[in-house]
Amino acid sequence: MYGMSLIDRTDLPSARLNGAELGLGLGVGQRYTIITCVFFITYIFFEIPANYVFKRSGISPKIWLPGCTLCFGLIKLGSGWVPNWQVLAGVRVLLGIFEAGLFPGCVYLISNWYPRHVLAKRIAAFYLGGACLGGFGNIIAYGWGQIAPRYGLAGWQWIFIMMGVLTIVSAIIGFVLVPGFPQNSTTINDHERKLILKRIEIDRHDVVEEKLTVGEVFKHLGNIRIWAYGLLFCLSTLPAYAFAYFLSLIFRGFGYSVALSQILSAPPYVFALIYGFGLGAVSDKQRHRGSYVILSALMALAGTVGLGYGGSNAGRFAAAFFAQAGCQSNVSMVVSWSSNNVRTQNQRAVNSAVVVAGGGIGGIVAAVAFQQKDAPGYIPGLWTVIAGQIVIIAVSCVLMAWYKAQNRKADEGKRVLEGHQTYRYTL
Repeated sequence: MYGMSLIDRTDLPSARLNGAELGLGLGVGQRYTIITCVFFITYIFFEIPANYVFKRSGISPKIWLPGCTLCFGLIKLGSGWVPNWQVLAGVRVLLGIFEAGLFPGCVYLISNWYPRHVLAKRIAAFYLGGACLGGFGNIIAYGWGQIAPRYGLAGWQWIFIMMGVLTIVSAIIGFVLVPGFPQNSTTINDHERKLILKRIEIDRHDVVEEKLTVGEVFKHLGNIRIWAYGLLFCLSTLPAYAFAYFLSLIFRGFGYSVALSQILSAPPYVFALIYGFGLGAVSDKQRHRGSYVILSALMALAGTVGLGYGGSNAGRFAAAFFAQAGCQSNVSMVVSWSSNNVRTQNQRAVNSAVVVAGGGIGGIVAAVAFQQKDAPGYIPGLWTVIAGQIVIIAVSCVLMAWYKAQNRKADEGKRVLEGHQTYRYTL
């Protein structure tokens, strides 16, 4: 379902290359940037309210997550008949509202099933698996764009319609396969339930269900570390969205055909999946996050420099693998790190919403930084990505130093962390 949400929000370049630039006038002025940005405005604004309703209402994940997916799938389906770019912008506003409930809800659900130090590879499998599927959306879209004229539709219409249909299908599957929370899931027996809850209680002592109030939300919003992770997530998703929206256009600037540009944008996602899952497994084994965030930021930085200034098309294409692997793996690693260092179910619900909202800001920055006038190289946008990776490295160093100092004080008996004697932060 998350893979389909990524495709639905990032298939604009495919639509643009398959007739929407002329059919909807997307190549005029700042229209493409506007249509890209408006999605993220509502996506950011509704993250926290969505997770609040999800947590407070008691709606099962089996209903909430596929329900959100079904709604934005229907909206995507309707996008195939928009008459102009203004209506498309309005449709993407609605798309942002309903997608806002999916990613933070998924992160919150996964974090309720697993102890902190086996979480990174699970989040990596969830996010990077979806991102890899999203990466192949360009190839799928190209195929649909080619067969569209046989059915009396423009290529961009066929792309929007069929992406909507696939999203609706994924939602229907989700109603069957998505589990509930471990406390009441019907997919496990009582023995398994007791084992899962015992592992959670030993790890972070927050199995007991809490009632989330508006006051609790604002209390947890005062935790500056949650906002620091939101910043890290923003700067990790900035290149992820930038490459999703503009990598095929950058490849087009290399002189490649439309078909080859879309095809070549997919393989870096496969490499990112392999690298990110492996990094998550190592991170879980060592019970450490920060250094791997820094490593991936350095990888994204180097790849972005190579993408912008490589001496040949082959070298720049190879650099795209490193740029994608670095930023995509950091998306899942930052989510895992943030979930590791908050305690209680209410804090995790607020944390996941704030962090993912930061990703929406990253999407806006990406859309604004990569301007049509800078095509085909988009050098100012690439330098924005580079600056973001430098900030990630600096903030991660500060967080690790602070966590190390707090853990030392707790070991010496000078401080109780997160309200529990045995709790320690994950560096």
